[in-house]
Amino acid sequence: MNRIVYILGAGFSAPLGLPVVSNFLERSKDMYFQDREKFQHFSDVLNKIDEMSKAKNYYETDLLNIEEILSIIEMRESIFGDQGQERYFSKYIVDVIKHYTPRIKRANPENEWSSTIFGEGQSNLYGCFVASLLGYAFQLAEYRNDIYPKSYCTSVPAETDFEYNVITLNYDMVLEQITDYLLKKDMVSTSFKRSATEGVVGWENGLLAKLHGSADTGIIIPPTWNKGLANNSIRAEWQIAYNSLSNANHIRFIGYSLPTNDSYLKYLLLTSIMEADHLKTIDVLCLDPNESVSRRFHDFIKFKKLRFRSDTTENYLVKHMQEYGEGWPKEIQFDKLEHAHEDFFKNAN
Repeated sequence: MNRIVYILGAGFSAPLGLPVVSNFLERSKDMYFQDREKFQHFSDVLNKIDEMSKAKNYYETDLLNIEEILSIIEMRESIFGDQGQERYFSKYIVDVIKHYTPRIKRANPENEWSSTIFGEGQSNLYGCFVASLLGYAFQLAEYRNDIYPKSYCTSVPAETDFEYNVITLNYDMVLEQITDYLLKKDMVSTSFKRSATEGVVGWENGLLAKLHGSADTGIIIPPTWNKGLANNSIRAEWQIAYNSLSNANHIRFIGYSLPTNDSYLKYLLLTSIMEADHLKTIDVLCLDPNESVSRRFHDFIKFKKLRFRSDTTENYLVKHMQEYGEGWPKEIQFDKLEHAHEDFFKNAN
């Protein structure tokens, strides 16, 4: 059995239009000025940012970077214990993420069945990826009805050689939206597990650990210098991630740039490797026009089987989807992720 852990950063969801650290503030201002009444609570954050402009007269700081902004706010909260600030900028972050997360649009059931399973547009790219992670297989049905696409999910062969867990640093619900979409149409019976089975310490297949919290729960760790794990639910996510990494054979970073201030993830990797017995590869996919991301990964990871490729998540997902061809047979199992991944990384360094 090959146990594979994907670690997803903001670059994984960016092709769907979700904001990243560098444009989060600008995108939130677009929301605020389009509907001041609905997003009136944004004014608290925006006013704080205006107050911070004084700091630029004395120190070098980037007040267009949401991580920099919220770190300054959280420093003040840590000193003076103003929990109200934490609540309002947590709500601010959640509202922005929810606003920009695209909903899956149901495709016309009369279209080619391979383009209707996961909805329209880019949902298909992400849908194929999720289907591979969870081992879905689909079969063309003779008849459904006018509401649902003419397909349904079949059982997965037990002899699969690959198991997948996912660790994400994102708050969004991109992965869960796909499985929810399929579950509501009775096309699948399984989804990601958001918590480990009680008492399980080692590997458990199909887990999704959200290290910074999730928009659906409203419990998040803002992207700041103080990524504490005091919240029990957040600590549980990190324990799941630790168990996954310490039992992994392959670790894959997608859309994550290893920022210098994200020391918590580095320490998680360092801690988990102490328990790892058979790690075979570490692969990194991240757009890197000036090679700074590659340098950070190679400086931190000394493992000789580290491969780095500068490219987009979208190209990676397109490569995977192309493995299944344009005209699908009546039965299809999503089992080509490994072949697509190796082909994508064959010239990586």
